[in-house]
Amino acid sequence: MKKERDEQVENVLTEIESEHDEVRDMLAKIDQAKRITWSHVEALYVTLKGHHEAEEHVLFPKVRPVDSQAEKLVEHLIEEHDEAETGLLAMIEKHKKDEQKFDWEKYGELAKLLREHMEEEESKLFKKARKAMTEEELKAALDPFETQEEKSKKSAKKEVK
Repeated sequence: MKKERDEQVENVLTEIESEHDEVRDMLAKIDQAKRITWSHVEALYVTLKGHHEAEEHVLFPKVRPVDSQAEKLVEHLIEEHDEAETGLLAMIEKHKKDEQKFDWEKYGELAKLLREHMEEEESKLFKKARKAMTEEELKAALDPFETQEEKSKKSAKKEVK
């Protein structure tokens, strides 16, 4: 089910920024944990998988043709999506397989990557998106973004069960 519209969430970019804030909060919760709760790590993975796939299906195809820098930026962001998702899923699978202790070093690397990635999207990608799309197109992209995100989250939940 789609989220209720927050008054400030009016287009796909404000939605992405709002979700980035949610991810920052999730990372902070894990960072501050004295004892790791794997459900938080799994929730982070599901959130990221849904968010990333929605960006890749809805926003990136519009931004990619802006110019050669946009093309390179989108490719770079997709690589970072893959790295973060693969890393988190590997940690989850390893834990489920042999109950290993939480790998704080690996998590720290992934958290750093994610924080830098979100900053890069908000500074560089958003500028390219505003070049590529009108305000009406940004607003119209919100529903497909949320639809794709929910579909991808359902799939991701199955991966971590």
